[in-house]
Amino acid sequence: MLAAFVFHLQPRQDLVLEPGHGKAIHGMFYDLLRRLDPELSASLHQGEGVRPFTLSPFLESRRWRAVRRAKKGDVLVWRCTLLHDRLVQRLQSAWLPPGPAPEFSFLGSRLRVHRLLMSPENSRGWANVTSPGELMNGCQSSRRFEMEFFTPTAFRRGDHDLPLPLPELVFGSYLQRARKLFPDPEIPAELTHQLPELVYLARHNIRSAPFFSGSSKVTGFVGTAEFVIPQKAPDELARWIHWLAHLAFYLGTGRKTTMGMGMTRLCCRGGSRPSQ
Repeated sequence: MLAAFVFHLQPRQDLVLEPGHGKAIHGMFYDLLRRLDPELSASLHQGEGVRPFTLSPFLESRRWRAVRRAKKGDVLVWRCTLLHDRLVQRLQSAWLPPGPAPEFSFLGSRLRVHRLLMSPENSRGWANVTSPGELMNGCQSSRRFEMEFFTPTAFRRGDHDLPLPLPELVFGSYLQRARKLFPDPEIPAELTHQLPELVYLARHNIRSAPFFSGSSKVTGFVGTAEFVIPQKAPDELARWIHWLAHLAFYLGTGRKTTMGMGMTRLCCRGGSRPSQ
């Protein structure tokens, strides 16, 4: 199961948010999970490899932009995606009646859940629940598509960060995570070998954007990029490329996706968005 939840949170006291609050949000998520399911929390925290979730930074509710201050009772928008069946079930059931809704603990402050959005309506298209198989069944046949990189996105190459939407890095990151997280559907081996010839960057409208993680800074990019699958690419492999592009909504792109980087979604040409 794949889930993207959008929370509207209200602080119970005034908050001042440092630019690098991604680690604190990461801790907030684990704190909640530890209270809901200690065994699952310990397993995820101690495990190695791909984490089955992504987390956004806090955003202000009107324009969905970075927020630095929040007064008591203000609404903060926060998004998380969950890529593990038990994880989805635990968090989804926590806010269903009749039990009291748990609160989040963020740097010693309590955040009340004002709303939980689980569908595209009223979430600006950023929430949904599906499965890898359902995404595959809904893949389109278009050879040209656009993707939006909403929060700073970067890739680690050697000792440096690369803030560019190069197709082999963008789709390579989805492919690597999908192979480790989803045994079904089975990804064909030739997709890996032929990836550089299966998708190209046609154009982009991006800008550099910093992401602060504690005392360090990562230079990423935000904006849109249009990709093309060449006509010579087999239809079946083109369908897999589309599947990876749909998965970006849940997987995120690049590094530090569990701390706020790489929030991504697929758009149709012209700016309209398919259901994820």
